Amino acid sequence: MKNLEAKERWSCLKKKELRAAMRKVEDREMKIEKKTSGAMEEFFKSNIGTLNTQTEHLAGLKECVLSWILGSGFNYFRQ
Repeated sequence: MKNLEAKERWSCLKKKELRAAMRKVEDREMKIEKKTSGAMEEFFKSNIGTLNTQTEHLAGLKECVLSWILGSGFNYFRQ
């Protein structure tokens, strides 16, 4: 009987320790998630001008390629 009570107490203590450890893990996960989210937001805020410039540059390249294909490029491929 004493062994059973001791095992139950030990089991109860282990469960409490596991719950406490899981809370710590969850807290740390939340902190990491907040930091990651904040870092990504800061990156995009600080680089929005660069991203817009790159988008405009790619759109300009697309227009150049299309005009070349429809113009002199078309004749180049017909030869």
